[in-house]
Amino acid sequence: MVASGSVTTTAEEASFSTIGSFFRNQTFPANWHRAAAPVTGATVGPIIGQLVAGVGVPAGRNNPNGIYVADPLPPAPFNSSFACQAYYDQFANIPGVLLNTTGILKENVDLLANIAFATVSSVNAACNQQVLPFGPAGV
Repeated sequence: MVASGSVTTTAEEASFSTIGSFFRNQTFPANWHRAAAPVTGATVGPIIGQLVAGVGVPAGRNNPNGIYVADPLPPAPFNSSFACQAYYDQFANIPGVLLNTTGILKENVDLLANIAFATVSSVNAACNQQVLPFGPAGV
């Protein structure tokens, strides 16, 4: 993602205003252009590692008493890499009731589940078990 003016095409960096335009305003920034080449996991992985290290607090939430509790690590083999853990976490938070759908919605759920598994298993051979949505409904 490159926005002319606040970001140069060679810096491969985004300003807060550029990011804010995407997330806060849900619009493309002025003079925004797509990256010249696809952004891959090899590009993003080290950046994610830096962000996780910089935060220094594991993912989690406050329990009903307001006490912070870290999320448990996923079971093996989903704890074998960040990509595999993210894959598992994604499907743990998609309502499992989607598996009971029919028609085009069911086809789309299956298609996206297969794409996600093919992607993560291609970058991590240890992540060899496909999961389908199993998260709670109505959350």
